[in-house]
Amino acid sequence: MLKILIHLIQNSIRLTVGQFSKFLKDIRAVSALEFAIVFPIAFTSMFAVIEVARYHYINSKLHEVVRSVARDQQAVFNKEEREALNSAKIHADFNTEIGDYFGTEISLDDVNLEIRVYDNVSDYVDGIAIAGENVVGQASQLVVYQVTYNWQSITPYIDSLLSDEIKTLKVLKIIQNEP
Repeated sequence: MLKILIHLIQNSIRLTVGQFSKFLKDIRAVSALEFAIVFPIAFTSMFAVIEVARYHYINSKLHEVVRSVARDQQAVFNKEEREALNSAKIHADFNTEIGDYFGTEISLDDVNLEIRVYDNVSDYVDGIAIAGENVVGQASQLVVYQVTYNWQSITPYIDSLLSDEIKTLKVLKIIQNEP
């Protein structure tokens, strides 16, 4: 009985090794196997490249919008117009610029603009902002425009791989008023 069992095991091993060697020599399905291995990697890489390009595009456009709004607000030389500028007016101009640059590509609900005025650089470093409605500042003061945008990926899988810190775009523009 034991001899029969050993004989069956040896024959099944020979058959298995023989079938496996035939399988390795058969090249009929190599293309299908290569496609099955390469396609998911290429497909994922393509979407990753699209997402990175879109991320940098939106970041670049946000920088342009902040630069444009900051330049427009600082270009007001008339004292009455300068005093009439307030946070609501600047935010309205900012929302208009966002609409002009992006159209419907990003939602205004995901974009936040903060404007703070500081007396000098050390106050900025220490985080001591001047409170009040004067968002354009006085002579020699720093005006800080900060925009945050909660970036939304177009591919949910890639979106789930990124942390919230990476998905939050921050744009900072610091202007020092002339004396």
